[in-house]
Amino acid sequence: MTKKLFKTIFILAVMVMSFSTSVNAEILVFDPGQDDNWHYHGVFYGRGLQLQTDEAGENKGKLYATCEYYYYPGKWGQEHFPIFESSDGGKTWKHISDIYDTEFTKKKWMKSEDGTYYEVPEGTDGATTYYDQWWGMVFEPQLFELPEDLGNLKKGTVISGGVTKANDHCAIVVYYSTDGLCSWNYLSTVALGGKEQTGIGSAIWEPFFVYENNALYCFFSDERGMADGGGQRLVFSKTTNGLNWNNVVDVCNYQRENKNFRPGMPVVTKLPDGRYFMIYEGVNMHGGYLPTYYKITNDIEKWKPTEREDGVLPLPLDGGSPYCITLTDGTLVVGSHSTNKVAVNTDSLKTESWTLVDTNIGNAYTRCLVPLMDNKFMVVSAGAYSAPDPHKLTVSVEEINIPGEINLENADIKGTTPWGEVEPNFDNSAKNVIDSDSDTFFDGLTDGYFVIDLGKEYTVSGLGYRPRTNFGFRVSGGLFYGSKDNEMWELLYTIPKTGGNDMLNYVPVARGSYRYIKYTSDGVNACNMAEIKLYSEDFLKVNIDGIWLEYSEEPVMKDGVLMLPLRVVAEAMGADVGWMSGEKSAVVIINDKLLKLPIGSYTYYLDGSAKEAYTEISLINGTTYVSTDVVSDSLGAKVKIEGNRVYVNSED
Repeated sequence: MTKKLFKTIFILAVMVMSFSTSVNAEILVFDPGQDDNWHYHGVFYGRGLQLQTDEAGENKGKLYATCEYYYYPGKWGQEHFPIFESSDGGKTWKHISDIYDTEFTKKKWMKSEDGTYYEVPEGTDGATTYYDQWWGMVFEPQLFELPEDLGNLKKGTVISGGVTKANDHCAIVVYYSTDGLCSWNYLSTVALGGKEQTGIGSAIWEPFFVYENNALYCFFSDERGMADGGGQRLVFSKTTNGLNWNNVVDVCNYQRENKNFRPGMPVVTKLPDGRYFMIYEGVNMHGGYLPTYYKITNDIEKWKPTEREDGVLPLPLDGGSPYCITLTDGTLVVGSHSTNKVAVNTDSLKTESWTLVDTNIGNAYTRCLVPLMDNKFMVVSAGAYSAPDPHKLTVSVEEINIPGEINLENADIKGTTPWGEVEPNFDNSAKNVIDSDSDTFFDGLTDGYFVIDLGKEYTVSGLGYRPRTNFGFRVSGGLFYGSKDNEMWELLYTIPKTGGNDMLNYVPVARGSYRYIKYTSDGVNACNMAEIKLYSEDFLKVNIDGIWLEYSEEPVMKDGVLMLPLRVVAEAMGADVGWMSGEKSAVVIINDKLLKLPIGSYTYYLDGSAKEAYTEISLINGTTYVSTDVVSDSLGAKVKIEGNRVYVNSED
């Protein structure tokens, strides 16, 4: 590729930047209607999947959704999980199959002393047939694509788990499909439980699958053996062949602390640094409120089940029906049933790094998040709270695309007289809103305001605001303005009358070029603001192996070519970086290779062999910059540019 062609391609990539967080509006997948044959719950517990392995063939990239599907009493045994498919990115859907319980209509079982069941031969005295009690696939479907072979199951096989039940028994069963989810066969039973009734201590619920270490793990909620039947624990069982499941291992068991604690609805995702992050709800664990609880471990089989040291996420999300995923760029996304927002974190779960972002689908009994191959995600909703008819399955395809953050460290900011001051003044305590500390804040009056001088004009395309902790109501109706000259102001955003949450709320705004940003109260509520962040399309963001870089040296453009700061990129890839002052050359050692980069030259050397860069190696404000081809050709990485984001992957 010529240098001129490369420059043209990159410039075109920058020109087509898109910063909209929404891809699709809410799309209807399934509406059972108002037929009298349907149970009033109708549709609950939506779940989804995208096929991502090459083994999926022509189905790779297609989207799938399912849900609980209830009949009125009198038709027990007909409950099933309907399967829907979209081949156009979630815009249209069609029904392709159903998963019925075909296994428990055939077997005979005996009940043990601990309330569990085991299979016995035909004719055994006292044995019961589950079929006699109208078994059906009733609760909590789950869809999962095997990323590797498992026993006789090939990579790309889709499995579905769920709870099948009768009047006095329940079981978590697994079915599989090898034809694009069009037909299903019984595979195995993970565990058997007793009556599905909260508080009697025998039911099992809410399966969730994870594949790691050549094994399939099923995490689920387990009431069996809990004290006085009021509590619940989280457990996992694993299989290495898909057929035989090991005894359960505790993940969360807080019975010693309180016998009525009920951790439930476990969801697990793997973080970019290799740790495992599990989110769950905690019924009876925090008064009448359900915070978003979590646990983190380096070993998927070791969770310190009696300890709650990881605790509660600093999120204003009611933790019922929580869900978490990791996107392809390493961003952690967390949601729950209580809001249309999701919380995102790109910085190893640091408290200050959580940001709330709106989605196009409202709160519901369940809101499943499905990671997609193109770094987007699908929200699958069932049992919407705000809809006139909640008995529908809907989806939306979303994208987290927050522009680069404007560095406010050196910005000039002043505000009106804060609360408690007697003499009028233009006070510098307003700097509390740009100090990256949510415990400090600007405590303005009802007519208070502050102004941020950025020093030069930026193309502002988004903003973030965090109210003073527990005082979100005091920013209700607050107003953000932008100006070029500190005289003529344009309205950018009005905070909803519901106020703000106790974390950073991100909102996109109409693009505009501004030097000054002003925040003012609505004249009724006080100006209680803890943090302000501003975002601009003028900045590029760099992601290395799933982790977003933090750097003081921004990527730059030179002669139409993207230049990256060498040290921060190379060290993030595990390299050692040095400087040869006599030769004015940067030196990088990576994977036993020596890279020498003379400043001001197009030519650089890899283990002594000369190579040509697209543009000259540059020293800018004391920092060595190299073009992206140096990173890819000499550091052994793949570089991909998407809008304002640069992805560097050092893995093969």
